[in-house]
Amino acid sequence: MPKAEQVLGRQPRASCIIRAHRVEARHGRTPAEAAELARLAAGSDAVTGVGFSFRRLPGLAAIAQAVAEGQIGEVYSVRAWYYADYAADPQSALSWRYDQELSGGGAVLDIGAHAIDAAQFVAGPIETVLDAQLRTVIAQRPKPAAGGIGHHAAVTDETGPVTNDDVAVITAQFENGAVGTVTLNRIAYGMPNSLGVEVYGTNGHALFDSIAGGQFHVFTADAADRATNGPRRVFTSPAHPYFVDVAPMPGGGVGTGYGEAFVAEVQEFVRCVRDDKPMDTVFATAESMMRIVGAAIAASGS
Repeated sequence: MPKAEQVLGRQPRASCIIRAHRVEARHGRTPAEAAELARLAAGSDAVTGVGFSFRRLPGLAAIAQAVAEGQIGEVYSVRAWYYADYAADPQSALSWRYDQELSGGGAVLDIGAHAIDAAQFVAGPIETVLDAQLRTVIAQRPKPAAGGIGHHAAVTDETGPVTNDDVAVITAQFENGAVGTVTLNRIAYGMPNSLGVEVYGTNGHALFDSIAGGQFHVFTADAADRATNGPRRVFTSPAHPYFVDVAPMPGGGVGTGYGEAFVAEVQEFVRCVRDDKPMDTVFATAESMMRIVGAAIAASGS
């Protein structure tokens, strides 16, 4: 797990040390571990929060805002995904990411943490996992050489088993009655890093894909007559959340992506430390995500 405690500095007026706790999306290996971390955070006097950096992308935040404002009506269908190819090469080293006991989950947790949170951020809490299918495609990988870490570590001639999933598909029902799927794939050759959410409602739909992070799509049935109406591609701009914090220029069309999401996450955290208030993604937010992961693993029989 990432190091959780960071001492950020001194508060000039009070001349005291600020205690702050922040972790990335991976929040323990199991729902029980996540619940314990959430309990500890709730009982702490520190400013606490969990990263969930994708929430800070202006395009994703914009469609979440559009849904919250009712622009596309009542949401009834949700599709979320995270496709990545960091594990596509079967000769990449057998790191801790491929060990169920050490990691808590393969794609269902490693990238699923972000996609599940993004789906809940846009469409609201998931109430029930209806079904889940998890599959390991690459069953063996070469063991890392001594001292090797990460995706591109040097390897040996000896192989070992992969004990968690490369691909996962979760079917879920949301508290608002919507149904949806979350598809996760860490061996998606040709798709290096794509997180997306697409939602359909009674008055339209909205779509965001991080691989084109400087834009999003929205359609509203009442925007114009049928002859001229259609989905609109909207470029992110200062009108959208987080944009002015991270964009290289204060104007639309300059693009915001993966790196800017981390900048916005850190800025949000520092603001909360300054104002002595929790982030909008507290440890309980991650606990909610981990409950979905746990339910998916259980439903799959893994």
